[in-house]
Amino acid sequence: MKNMMKILPVIPGEGIGALKLGMSPAQIREAVSQELSSLHIADASVLDISTDREAEGYTLRYQKGALFFMVRYIHDRAAEISVDRSTGDAMHVVLLGADVFKTRFDDLLHHLKHFSQCCFDSEDELLGTDYDFCDIGIRLWREEPFHEKLLADKAYMETMHAVIEEMYRCLYFDMITLRSL
Repeated sequence: MKNMMKILPVIPGEGIGALKLGMSPAQIREAVSQELSSLHIADASVLDISTDREAEGYTLRYQKGALFFMVRYIHDRAAEISVDRSTGDAMHVVLLGADVFKTRFDDLLHHLKHFSQCCFDSEDELLGTDYDFCDIGIRLWREEPFHEKLLADKAYMETMHAVIEEMYRCLYFDMITLRSL
């Protein structure tokens, strides 16, 4: 029997896997441990937790090896939950039937527009880095704006020729964040 990859569901207004909006830091730590233990990874490293203080709360980053969860707390309750692409390498992170990190960004945008309007951070939707689906409380981010249409731009190609193969990874998102509605 083939070993199937675990599915980490993203449920708008609720949570990502065992991590739920509204949970306390202790509950989130337990949920992160639960998600990591379900992977049966032979990794002796301990769960590393780092903190960033903010004006309206704080953010805790939970990391074990390459796996990474980030939770923003307001009044000691989870208000935003994020996972990044490295977690998507270990689990299928699935939102409304689409694998967030294995679906091209433009295909995922098209799919999610059936559920929510989309706001983005550039004049050209295909060249943004930050996409916000307010109606479902989802924000998607990628490190660099890239689309194949840039390959027709001579100035872009002259500037980027040395790293163009690496840019193809920017056809996929690097992070998804679920927030309270």
